[in-house]
Amino acid sequence: MGQQDFKIQKVLSIISAFMLLGTLANNPYSYYVLLRWIVCITAIRSAISFKELNNEGWNITFLLISFLFNPLIPVHLNKQFWMVLDLLTAGIFLFSLLRLKSSHKSFLS
Repeated sequence: MGQQDFKIQKVLSIISAFMLLGTLANNPYSYYVLLRWIVCITAIRSAISFKELNNEGWNITFLLISFLFNPLIPVHLNKQFWMVLDLLTAGIFLFSLLRLKSSHKSFLS
């Protein structure tokens, strides 16, 4: 993973996390459709990044997130469960940046 790839991953993860936190507000349906696309794409990209770093735990975590937020075959859950999942997923994206940053530094060394 090069420096440019890391920067792109960082921006996508931050956007995804903030959009996930935005689900606490009352949003139109189109917001959630866009959210699914962005989170799914970011999760797939994150899974690939962690696969390159041989970190299977994070890789599997992001593959599961990409499945849950898949916009083509949506998973339907109740609103309360989605709220918890959205907050948890936002935290995972933000926390993974710390892990990715430390792995990225040691990977470049």
